[in-house]
Amino acid sequence: MRVPRHEPGPPPETLTDTDYANLLRVPDRRTLAGKRDYALLRVLGDCGLRSAELRGLRARDLRRPLSAVGVHRLVRRSCAAAGVPERLAHPHGLRAYRATHCLEAGVPVHTVSARLGHVDLRTAARYAAPRSEHLDEIADLLDRRHQAARRAGGVV
Repeated sequence: MRVPRHEPGPPPETLTDTDYANLLRVPDRRTLAGKRDYALLRVLGDCGLRSAELRGLRARDLRRPLSAVGVHRLVRRSCAAAGVPERLAHPHGLRAYRATHCLEAGVPVHTVSARLGHVDLRTAARYAAPRSEHLDEIADLLDRRHQAARRAGGVV
């Protein structure tokens, strides 16, 4: 039996840490609805749940049923208020944020893959690609090392 070849696409674009922090400031946590919305956003972003997994949770504090439309609406509305780019304003954007954040923190890719419920390890590996906002940091670090090696008389 031949197994179809899996060709991973480009790395998913994801929220920055600043985007996520701003997103969590949007719900008014003085209200019951704001507390609920904050909790839902944290579960999506901190646990990397899919929208369907979030909606499947049972908690007595969720006063009304969650629909797919309701979750998308919450994320879109909160992202817009936080200044997150519209192309990232969907529940999967928070899932991508969690995967990318874990990999950048050094969590092994097989652990991230298992936690997110990926069938194929290559799915999680897509999140390991460097993010564009880190490319300048990487270039600066390499430049500093190069300059230090030149000053030390080392081979460059």
